[in-house]
Amino acid sequence: MESRETIPGFTDGGKRVPRMSNKEKLLYIILLSVALMIGAGAIWLLAYDREYVSEQVSREISSEWGEKATIYGPILTDEQNSRNVVPKTVNIEANVNSLTLDRNIYHAEVYKADIKMSGSFTAQPIPDDTAKTLTFEVRIDKRNVIGNGTLTIGGKTIPLEVSPYGSGLQAKITPDLLADGETAYSAQFKMRGSAGLWFIPSAESNSLTINGNSQSIAFRGPQLAIDREVGENGFTAKWLNVSTDVEIYEEVPSVPLPYESEQIDTVLVEHVDTVAIAETEAKTGQVEEPTYEIPMYAAGDGYGVEFVDGIDGYRKVVRAIKYAYLIILLTFAAVFATEVLTRHNIPLLSYFLIGAALVVFYSLLLSISEQLNFDCAYLISAVMTIGLICIYLRAVLQSRQLALYNGVFLTAIYGICYVMLCVSTLALLIGSLLIFSAIAAAMYLSVKLRKHNA
Repeated sequence: MESRETIPGFTDGGKRVPRMSNKEKLLYIILLSVALMIGAGAIWLLAYDREYVSEQVSREISSEWGEKATIYGPILTDEQNSRNVVPKTVNIEANVNSLTLDRNIYHAEVYKADIKMSGSFTAQPIPDDTAKTLTFEVRIDKRNVIGNGTLTIGGKTIPLEVSPYGSGLQAKITPDLLADGETAYSAQFKMRGSAGLWFIPSAESNSLTINGNSQSIAFRGPQLAIDREVGENGFTAKWLNVSTDVEIYEEVPSVPLPYESEQIDTVLVEHVDTVAIAETEAKTGQVEEPTYEIPMYAAGDGYGVEFVDGIDGYRKVVRAIKYAYLIILLTFAAVFATEVLTRHNIPLLSYFLIGAALVVFYSLLLSISEQLNFDCAYLISAVMTIGLICIYLRAVLQSRQLALYNGVFLTAIYGICYVMLCVSTLALLIGSLLIFSAIAAAMYLSVKLRKHNA
C-alpha cells in the first residue's frame, strides 16, 4: 500500500495528519459523485411531479376555455333535415390569435379565431315545394363558439346562432334568397379553443387559409399545404382544393332527430338515405319517419394546425438534470487536477460541499423557472452556483487565480449544457464532443500524475 504523505500545517494534537494517496481520494470522489447523483435524482422526481401538476391545471383551463375544434361546412338542409346540400365553392380564412392563460404559477396556451367563409350555391339546390325554410349550418362544438355570427346571402344579412341541438351555428333562410343563377354567401363568426384547429371544407372546389401569431405550430392534414411559412411574426398556411372525403371516425346507431350529442370534441353530420326511404315507402305504402346515421368527425380530422409547446420549462429542467452526472464529474475532475498539479490539498468535505452546490443548482433552476422563463432561470442559477464555488475555492486554495480558472471552466460547462438544451438537433454531437474532450483531459492528467509520482 502506498505511503501517506503529511500535509504541512495540518495537525491533530501536535501530530501530523496523514494525507490520502491520489488513488484513494479519486475512489472516494467517484463514490461521492454517485451519492450526489441520488440527490439530483430526487430533484428530477420533483420536476416530474411539478410537470404533472402543470399539465393537469393546463387541461382544466383548456376544458373551461374550449378544447380542440373541428369545423365542417357550410351546408344547407331543409326543414325536415332530410337533405344536406353542399355549396359549389367555399373559401375559408381563419385568423388565429394565441393567448396564455395563467392560474397561479401554471399556464395554458389557448387561442381565439376569426373565421370567414365565402362561396356560392348553385341555383335552387332544394326545390321550393320541398321546404318553406332552409337552414344554413356550420358544424362546430358549441363550447368553441363565441357569441353569434352573421350570414350574408341573397343580399340579406341574417344572424348565425348556436343550434338548439348544440351541433354548431345555423341561420334560417327562405328559398327565395337563392337566385336563379349562383347565389353568393359569406359567413363570419368568432370562436375559441386550444391545442388545435381543423377544417373539413364541404365543397369540392375549396380553399383554406390559416394565419396566426404563434411560432410553435405543426401543419396537419392528408395533403400538404401548398404554401406554409413560420416566422417571427407568426405563421401562415394555405390549402387549395383539398379532398373532402375525410374518413369517418365512428358511427353510432341510427336515431331519430332531434338529437343532441353528449360526445366531446366532435362535429356531427347527419346523413339520410332518401333513395332507400322512397323504395321502402313504395313497397309498403307507408310513410316512414326518416332516421339518421350520425358519423362523428373527431377533433384532428381534416386540415388545419396543431399548437405545440415545444420544450417547456419543466421538460428543460428534466433534460438539464440528465447532464448532472457530466457536470459533477467534470467539475470534480477539474478541482482534483488543480489539487494534484498545484499540490494544494483539498479535503473530501470540500468536494462534498462543491458537489452539493452543483446539485442545488437544479433546485434553483426548477423553482426560479416557475416564476421566470427558463433562460433567465438558467442564467441566475448558473451565476449563483459558479459564484459560490469560486468564492469557496478562493478561501480553500488561498489563490484567486486558481479559483478564477475553475470558474471559467464551470462557465464553459454550463454554457455548453445550455446550448445542448436549446439546440436539440445538435445535442448528441455537442455531448459527444464534450465527453471526448473530458477523456482527452483525463489522459493528459494521467500522464502528469505518472510524472508526479515518478
